[in-house]
Amino acid sequence: MLKYDKIKVSISYRNKTHYLKLGYYPILNEDLEIDVKHLSKASHVKIDVICSLCEVESKLMYYKYVMNVNRHGFYGCKKCSRQKAALTSINRYGVDNYSKTDDWKIKVENTNMMKFGYKTNLISPDYKKSIKEILLDKYGTDKFWEITESNPKNKLCLIDIDKINKIILAESEDSYKSIIDNDDYFIYRNECRRLTNSNIKKLFENWNGLDYYNSVDISNNFDLNHNDPLYPTIDHKTSIYFGFINKIDPIFIGSIENLCITKRSFNSKKRDLCEDEFLKILKS
Repeated sequence: MLKYDKIKVSISYRNKTHYLKLGYYPILNEDLEIDVKHLSKASHVKIDVICSLCEVESKLMYYKYVMNVNRHGFYGCKKCSRQKAALTSINRYGVDNYSKTDDWKIKVENTNMMKFGYKTNLISPDYKKSIKEILLDKYGTDKFWEITESNPKNKLCLIDIDKINKIILAESEDSYKSIIDNDDYFIYRNECRRLTNSNIKKLFENWNGLDYYNSVDISNNFDLNHNDPLYPTIDHKTSIYFGFINKIDPIFIGSIENLCITKRSFNSKKRDLCEDEFLKILKS
C-alpha cells in the first residue's frame, strides 16, 4: 500500500502535458504536489510503500509498484514474494506450488527419461556409481549400513554439532564467577561466547579427534554423560578471564585460532590460566 497519498514531482516538458490533462496547473522547472495515483504508470519516481503482508516500509519506483499491485491487487515486498507466488500458482494450477501438479510430474519423468533413461536419476547406474564413490571417499565404505561411529575414517563426520553445541559451551569460566561478578565482565564474557559459538562448526570440521593438551583420542567420548571428566569441551587457549583483565578484544578470544577441544577435566583444571601456564602444570 502507499504510505503517502501526495508526492512532489519536478515539472518538465516531458510530463507537463500529462498533468495539464489531469487538471493540475504545472509550471516548468518547478515542483508540483500531486496525488501519487496520478503519476504515469511508467514513472520511475520513487515512492514510499508498505508491504500489505509484513508491513515493512521501503522505497520503490512507481512503475514497479503498479506491476506488483496488478498481480493480486495488493503490494507485497520481496521478502513476501513466495506468498504471492503461491497465490499465482493457486490461480493458475489450483495448488500453491506447480511441482504438486500431475503435469509437472509428467514433465520431470519425461526429462529424466531423455537424460538418464529412467523416470528418476536416483535409480540410474551412473548416479548409483557416483554415490558409491562419494561414500568410499568420505567414509571408507560404499555400504551405508556400515557407516557407524566405530568406523575410524568417519567417526568425526558423524558428530552431531547442533546436539552437543549447547553442552560444550558450559565452559570452565563458570568455575570462577565469584572472582569477577560485575556487569562489565558478564557483557564481555557473553560477547566472547557468542563469537566462539559462531566458530564451533568449523572447529569440529578441522578437528583430528585428539585432546589439544595431551594428544589423547577423545573423539568417541561424546557417548559419555556431558558431566563426565572425559567429555570433550571447547577451551579458550587464552582464557576469557585473562582477556577481560587485560582488555583483549573479544574477537580474538572467540576466534578459531584461540579455540581448542579438550577433556572437561582439563578444562576445569585450567580455569583462568592461559595455554602456556597450563602446559607447565601438566608437565610438572
